[in-house]
Amino acid sequence: MTKLEALKLAKGSVNELARILDISHAAISQWDDKKIPLLREYQINEINADRVAALNTGRKFIGIELDANYFAIAQDRIAKAQAALL
Repeated sequence: MTKLEALKLAKGSVNELARILDISHAAISQWDDKKIPLLREYQINEINADRVAALNTGRKFIGIELDANYFAIAQDRIAKAQAALL
């Protein structure tokens, strides 16, 4: 995952991505533009992974999220998973 792809999940905001991942703005600024650290990529990919897994196995799910940014990330991942199933 590139730094730009990671930032898209946080609407282009380094501060928001730092908040989502519970790390500092400075830490993100140190990432290579072409490849983010594997641990952070894993963290990003795990956001709402259970919902995507439910789609992949034909199960229903209920999603509850108070944070609008996490909700947007979930919507994007779910839409991609649904498109892949078609």
